[in-house]
Amino acid sequence: MNEALDFLALLSINKLTESKLYLLLEKFNTPKAIQQASENDLEPLIGRELAQKITSLKIIDAAKKKHALLEELNIKVVPYYSSDYPEWLKNVNHFPPVLFVRGAIKSEDEVSIAMIGTRGATVYGKKIAENFAGEFAQAGVTVVSGMARGIDTAAHRGALENNGRTIAVLGSGIDVCYPPENRQLMKEIIQSGAVISEFTIGSPPLAQNFPKRNRIISGLARAVVAIEAKEKSGVMNTVRWALEQNKDVFAIPGNIYAKTSQGTNRLIKDGAIPV
Repeated sequence: MNEALDFLALLSINKLTESKLYLLLEKFNTPKAIQQASENDLEPLIGRELAQKITSLKIIDAAKKKHALLEELNIKVVPYYSSDYPEWLKNVNHFPPVLFVRGAIKSEDEVSIAMIGTRGATVYGKKIAENFAGEFAQAGVTVVSGMARGIDTAAHRGALENNGRTIAVLGSGIDVCYPPENRQLMKEIIQSGAVISEFTIGSPPLAQNFPKRNRIISGLARAVVAIEAKEKSGVMNTVRWALEQNKDVFAIPGNIYAKTSQGTNRLIKDGAIPV
C-alpha cells in the first residue's frame, strides 16, 4: 500500500500524538517501517499500549474510504521530510509531522504574514482586513489565516481579489469545510494558494483543535497582524504562539469602548507594534 494510506492508518490510533508520531518517524523513517517494527522496538519510544496498537494495526475499510477521498479531492499527505513540506515551518517548536494539503504551498509563500481577528468582526474590522490583505497581495506577500468567519474570511478575500496567494489553516479535517458557508471561498483558496490541516480526514471542527492549529498559522508567517479581538479569544492564543516563535506582532488600535478592540488595544499596551 502507498504512504498516504499508511499514514491514515497510523493517524486512526487514539492517543498517538504528533510528538510521538514525530519520534517514530525520526527512528523508523517511514510509516510503513513503523507498522513493521516490533513491539520491543516501539515501546521505549511511545509506551506499551501504543506499541501494541501499532503492531496489531490493520488497514481497515475506514482507512481505505479516507484514502479514496484523498484521491477524489486531490488531497496530498505531506510528511515533514517531503520536499513539498514548507521548510520554514520546521523552524518552530511543535511543528506538525504530517500535513494534509489541497492546492500547493510554494517556496514564495515563505514571505507571508498572518492576519487574525475575531469571528464577530465589525464592518470597520472587515474593511481593514480586506484592504491590508489586498496591499500585502499586491506586494507579493502571502496572506495566512484560518478561514473562520469575520476577519479571517475578509483577509482571504482581500488577497484573492488582488490576485494574491493565500493559505488557510483549518481546525478540522481538510475535507470538512468550516464554516460551511465558506465552501466557495475554500475552492478559490485552493486554486490560488493552499488549504492545509494537521488533522486527519473526517475530523470535526472541535473547540480544542483551534488553539492547536494556531501555532501553524503563526509558524508559517514572518509576522502576525491582529485586527480585532476580544480580551479573551483565539487571537490572543495565536499571539502567544507568535511570541514564543519570536515573530513580530502588529495590532490595529480600535474604539476603546468596543469589546472587539479590547484585545488588540491590550496587545498594543503590552508591546505589540501599532499599525
